[in-house]
Amino acid sequence: MNATMEADPTKAYNQDDATGFIRLNGLRRKVAAKVHGKKK
Repeated sequence: MNATMEADPTKAYNQDDATGFIRLNGLRRKVAAKVHGKKK
């Protein structure tokens, strides 16, 4: 069971969205590191 603040469960927060956000943010950081010549 998931907890939500939304009255309509079809508009509730989808935890898969967080995974996608984390991946996109990580990609942004990797590209920035390559552009600025930092190793990771």
